[in-house]
Amino acid sequence: TELPAVFRAGFVYYTSTTDMGWTWKHNQGVVQMHTMLAAMLPDLRVVTEYKENVPDPGPCDPIFATWASQGFDLVVGTSSGYQDCMISAAAQYPNTTFLHISGWKTATPNFGVGYARLYQPQYLAGYTAALVSQTGVLGVLGPVPIPQAIREISAWVLGAMAARPNVTVHVAWTGSWNDPQIGRASCRERCRSRGSPYH
Repeated sequence: TELPAVFRAGFVYYTSTTDMGWTWKHNQGVVQMHTMLAAMLPDLRVVTEYKENVPDPGPCDPIFATWASQGFDLVVGTSSGYQDCMISAAAQYPNTTFLHISGWKTATPNFGVGYARLYQPQYLAGYTAALVSQTGVLGVLGPVPIPQAIREISAWVLGAMAARPNVTVHVAWTGSWNDPQIGRASCRERCRSRGSPYH
C-alpha cells in the first residue's frame, strides 16, 4: 500500500511532559518515533500534537473525537481512565486508529490496547525482596487497583513466594498515580505499624 504524504498522531497525557515519570517517558517515545520514522521513511512527514494534564479520573475530554474529526491517523491515550472515552470516539471515527496504553477492553477494529510486560521485572523484584528480608514479612504499595497494577503486584507476590514459600506480603493501595507524598506517607505508616519494608 502507498504511504500517505503526512501521518498525523495525537497523544493525550494525564500529567505534564515534564513530570520526569510516566508522561515524560511517553513523550520521549514520541521524540524517538520521529527520529526512527524519518530514517526509515524519509518521504513521510510525521506531525504530532499532544494535550497534557487531561484529568483521570474526570469527564470525557473531547480531544479524542476532535482529533479524529480533524483527520488524525492515530490517537493515543496514556491513562487507564481514558478507555471508555476512546472506545466511544473509535466507534464514531472508524478511519482513525486509537491506541490505549494500559487498557484492557476490546472494542472496534480501529481500537487497540498496549502495555509493557512489567510483571516480569516485578516478579524478580519480589523474589529479591524475599531473599534479602530478615523477617519474611514484606509490603508492596500499589497506585490504583486496575488490572495492570493488580497483575504487577501479583507477579511481585509470586516472586516473593517462589523465593520464600512462607513469606507474608502486605499489599496497600494509595489511590493515586502520581503523588509521591501520598506514597511516602502511606509507606511510612505501614512500615511503622507492620514493621515491614515496602516496595
